[in-house]
Amino acid sequence: QELTAYLATSNSIILNWTTGSEINNSHFTILRSSNSTDWDSIGVVKSKFINGNGAGTSYSFTDNLFSSSINYYRLKQVDLDGTISLGNIVSVQVSNLQQRLKLFPNPTKGTINIQNAKIGASYRIISLDGKLITSGIVRNQTQSVDITNVSSGVYFCEIIDISNQKHLLKFIKE
Repeated sequence: QELTAYLATSNSIILNWTTGSEINNSHFTILRSSNSTDWDSIGVVKSKFINGNGAGTSYSFTDNLFSSSINYYRLKQVDLDGTISLGNIVSVQVSNLQQRLKLFPNPTKGTINIQNAKIGASYRIISLDGKLITSGIVRNQTQSVDITNVSSGVYFCEIIDISNQKHLLKFIKE
């Protein structure tokens, strides 16, 4: 299994992996480390196949409790007979800006506030299907964006800081 990981929002890292095939697979234990040496178990994902055997499939796990600026992940695959195999190590770096960025209120009825983005950064409100709703430049410590006329649904606020790093925050418009 090949593990991939990415920062989905300022408070969630999503891990994805696929299997080519599964033979006697019981489950996957998700391991996390702040130094790639000392590992903690943070969750278990059971095989999607009742008897542990089947064609390849995809899995996902969301980590909402990470704390350090760099997080390492790996999978421990456990067979029904207890045999263990360890997967590749992946890392996700969380910038200090990403940890401080806030979007509120969420859910919102008409105005969304972007807090702690650097003045001069740009923002874009994007629908789930990738359509640009509105965009602008951050001019205040708390930048208000009027979305009163936007339909109800789930949206992303993409913030592009002055060093061209992109940060994606999800919100709900009621």
